[in-house]
Amino acid sequence: MKKIYLNIVSIVLCMTMITGCDNEENIPTSDLQILASEINMDATGGKGYVEISSSKTISARLTDTDWCSIEEITDNKITLNTQPNYGYSGRSSQLVITDGVKEEKLTVMQSGAVFVFEDNKWIQRVTNDATTLHVKQYGSFPCIVNIPEEARNWLSYKEDDNGKGGTFTITPNTSNNIRAAKVTVTNGNRDFEYQILQYEVDDMLGTWNGQYTEDFQTYYGLKNVTITKEENGTYSVANLANGQPYILRGEAENNALTFEAGQYLGKMYDMFYLGLAIQDTQGEMHEFDYKIGLGPVILADGTIGLMFDDTIGEYPSIAFYFIAYIDEFLDEAYGAAYIFANCLLYK
Repeated sequence: MKKIYLNIVSIVLCMTMITGCDNEENIPTSDLQILASEINMDATGGKGYVEISSSKTISARLTDTDWCSIEEITDNKITLNTQPNYGYSGRSSQLVITDGVKEEKLTVMQSGAVFVFEDNKWIQRVTNDATTLHVKQYGSFPCIVNIPEEARNWLSYKEDDNGKGGTFTITPNTSNNIRAAKVTVTNGNRDFEYQILQYEVDDMLGTWNGQYTEDFQTYYGLKNVTITKEENGTYSVANLANGQPYILRGEAENNALTFEAGQYLGKMYDMFYLGLAIQDTQGEMHEFDYKIGLGPVILADGTIGLMFDDTIGEYPSIAFYFIAYIDEFLDEAYGAAYIFANCLLYK
C-alpha cells in the first residue's frame, strides 16, 4: 500500500513540474527598447523621431492632439510631424509605443512662439537729414518687414547678420512736408507696427484742431489751437482750454516739443493760480520736474496729427492737468481745473 502511495505522489509531482514548465514557456516576453529620440520640438514645427529596437511588430499612437501626427513606423524608427505653434504657450502630447507585450510612454513637447521687439520704439521721429535707425526684433519665425510701396523710395530695411534685428535707412527729406510710413513687422501670426516720421520741429507750427478726454471715455473737441515759436527759440501752445488765455511753454527736444511740469499758466477766477501737472502710466501725478512731449503721429485715416505722449523716451506720460493752486508758488493744490487725456491735434 505504501508503495502504491509513493507512486501516486511521484506521478503528481511530475505532472506539476511538466505543467509549470509549459506555463513558463508560454509567458510572452519583450525586448522593446528606446534607443534615441528627438521629440522636444521648436515652435516652428517639423519632424521628430524615436529610434527603437524590437524583434516584434511595433505600433504607436498619440493621445489628444491635432498638432502632431505619426508620419511613419518602421522596424527601428517612428517619425513624427508637428505643425507650427503660433501661440504663446507650449503644448505636449503622449506617445505610446508597444510591441503587444510592453508599452513605452514618451512625452512629445513643443515650445510656444516667441516674438521680441522694442515696443517703446513704435514711434520713430527723425529730422530731414539722412539717418539710420536700428531696431531689435526676432522671434521663433522669420521677421518679415513690410514697408509700404509709396515709402520705398526713401525708406529701406536691412536685417542684421545675426538675425536679432536690423537697420532702417532714411534718405534726406527735401519735400518741405512731414513724411511718414507705417511699417509692419510680422512674425508667425503676430505683428508689430512702427511709425517712422521725418520732419523738422518747425513743421509743427500753425493752427490745429483737436480732441481730448477728461475721464478717458468722453471726447471733447478743440478748435484753433496754435503752436508758435518765440524769439528766444522756445515754443508755445495756446487755446487748449478754448477761449482761455492759458499757454503751455516748451522747448525742442529729440525732434519733438516738451513741456515741463510746474510751470505757471495764469490765473483763474482771479483767485486760483494754474500750474501744469503730468500723470504717468502708473497713475501718479507729477507737479514738478517731469515732462510730457508733443510730436507727430500717423492717424487712423493716414493723415498726420500731433500727440501728447512720452515722446522723448524718458517720461512715460499719459495725461496732463491744469491744476488750480491757492498760492502763487504752486505749493497748495486746490484741484484739477482741466484734465487733458488722450489729447490729439489734427488739421
